[in-house]
Parts: sequence; structure tokens; C-alpha cells
Amino acid sequence: MWIDEKKKFNSNAKVVCPQCQTEYILIFPPFSGFVLILERYDGFLLHAAPYAFGTMLLGSVYWVALSYGAITVLQVMGLQEGKTTLEQADPFTLLAFLPSIPLFLVLGRFISWQDQVLKIWRRHHRHIPFLSRILGSPPPGTVERAERMLNHRDLFSHPLYWYRQVSGALLLPTVSSFIGKYLFPGIASNLQRTMLGGLTFVVAKGLLKIYLRQQRYIQQSNRSILDYFENSSSATIINHNSTQTEVNDDNLY
Repeated sequence: MWIDEKKKFNSNAKVVCPQCQTEYILIFPPFSGFVLILERYDGFLLHAAPYAFGTMLLGSVYWVALSYGAITVLQVMGLQEGKTTLEQADPFTLLAFLPSIPLFLVLGRFISWQDQVLKIWRRHHRHIPFLSRILGSPPPGTVERAERMLNHRDLFSHPLYWYRQVSGALLLPTVSSFIGKYLFPGIASNLQRTMLGGLTFVVAKGLLKIYLRQQRYIQQSNRSILDYFENSSSATIINHNSTQTEVNDDNLY
């Protein structure tokens, strides 16, 4: 029974004694030629199954990407113009170009131009007082602490980060087409409307993200850590402006 347990997934597996590591000598009646061929064929299929599955999975992903690329072209260029473009294009070029559309959309999603704008802004914000009043600036002496706190936030490790990035990238053509249709109705070319709609969406979203990150930056720079007071239901925080705010103990840390 112990030998059968060790060989249950592979009849050709070696079985050794767990004490002295000596291999058991097992003798089986020989197969006929036809049964031996079937046995070898069955073993070949078993070992080839992972490679076949991987190939079919990659093929499925490729055809899904190809279909998505074709739909994106029709959506961005318009039904008639896009259909004409696809019909006149070289088939081999389409097979290589269309699946690359979702790939480049996802890769472009990870280009964070907002971070570069924020770095430049935080370095030269004193020269633009008007924007400083809108975005705000951290008090002197707290910049290093705020940067340290925000740098410790690793977004790539967040379980929902990748879902958000990929879904946002794949929805970009649809959102761009919708915005271009309603914000730029006077433009005749569907491609130009979609491009302008996408640019408007990316810039507007980026500016809102910059504003949000700057507010988080200022919040971290004004962080206060209170002493612990036993049997206290509330505590008083004195901020850098010497104003007092009542907060619950649950929100102090």
C-alpha cells in the first residue's frame, strides 16, 4: 500500500526506503507492442499538456487583443472611415499592429507625468504665488518628513493598483470618444474629436491628481502625534496656526 501511494501519479517513479535510501526493485509483466505504444503516447500527451495549454492561452490573448484593436480603430476613426482603413491595410500589418494597441495603452498608463510636474512645482513654487495659494505649500522645515511619508506608500503593492491601471487604459478610447463627441461637436473628423477628447481627459484628470497629491503632501507635512491620555474620549491638537480642533482618539494615529 505504501509503494502504491508513492507511485500513484507516476508508475515509472522510483521508490526508496525512507531509512536506508535503498531503491525497491519492482518487476512488472511486460506490455505487448501495441499497449507499449499506447502507454508512450499517453505519457507524451500528459507531459505536453502544459505547453499546449500555454500556447492556447497565448493564442486566446492574442485574438482578444486583435479584436480589441480592431474595435478601437472603428471607435476612434468612425465606423465608415475605420472600416475603409482596415480593408485597405495590409493583412500582415494589421495582424501585428492591432494587438499592439491595448499593449501600448497599458504601457502608457504607467507613464506618470504628474510626478514630474509635482517635483518641478515643489522646487519652484515660491516663484508663482498665485498657484501657491491654490495648491498650497507645506510650512518650512516639514518638507523632508512629508516626502519620507509619501515615499513609503508603495502603490505597486496595493492589491487594486493593477486592476485600476489596466482597466483605465483599456477604457481610455471609449472615454475619449465620448468626451470628444460632446465637447467638440463642431469638428468634422471623428479621429480629431477623439484625440482632443482624450487629451482633455488626460490633462484634466492629471491636474486633479496633482491637486490631490499636493493636498496629501501638505497634510503629511502638518501631521501631529499626540501623547496618550488614559480614559480620555477626545484630545486637542494644536496645529502650526495655533488653532484648536477636537478629534476622536480613534483618528489620532
